[in-house]
Amino acid sequence: MNVSGVSAPERTVSRNPIAVVLLGMLGGYLAASILVVLWVELFGKGGVGPSLASSVGLWVGFVGSTTYEARSRQENVSELVQFRARWVPDLAVGGVAGLALQLGVIPVMYLLLEPATGPLEVDGAAQNLTKDVAGLQWIAALLIIGVGAPIAEEIFFRGLVRRLIQERWGIAAGVIGSSVFFAATHFQLVQFPGLLAAGLAFAALAATTGRLGPSIICHIAFNLTTLVQLMAR
Repeated sequence: MNVSGVSAPERTVSRNPIAVVLLGMLGGYLAASILVVLWVELFGKGGVGPSLASSVGLWVGFVGSTTYEARSRQENVSELVQFRARWVPDLAVGGVAGLALQLGVIPVMYLLLEPATGPLEVDGAAQNLTKDVAGLQWIAALLIIGVGAPIAEEIFFRGLVRRLIQERWGIAAGVIGSSVFFAATHFQLVQFPGLLAAGLAFAALAATTGRLGPSIICHIAFNLTTLVQLMAR
């Protein structure tokens, strides 16, 4: 009951959450396909270029759908996704969490799974993505896969998708639902448990802090750790 005589502000909820999410995914796949075709036409199929072009294309859908939703609410994107950072604590908490996930939590989780599943080639997808990377191409891989992809994915999955779910079914549903969706849309069965665990960590950081900064740093640390390990082989 409002006893002050002043109406409480009405909470903004997306009118078409499923359509917005589909716009992000389909728009990203379309943009990725176009960029890959252009890259192949200009430079050929060899090297890591097509994979990196595909990754950049996905950002178009992720950021584009988030921008569309923000404008429909008459908000800016940073308000919608809580794109705020406190650099010292975020670097500390997010960085440590990302390293712990990649070097501790996920390897232990797969060790526990292997008695039931048999040996799992967990690094297979990452190795295939970077198998043709050499020399200065690693700089592009580090920037696109290690930094750019985490920022775009956090804006979409933890900033937009988690919020859309949370507005209807609460914080826990937002964390779990966005994490399952994040893992599923990578289309990697073997990596699904690890991606789900990572997604839950990213979403929990965003939900508990009310900011996207910690989850972005955690995701960057998570991806860069994988890339550095692959570079060292």
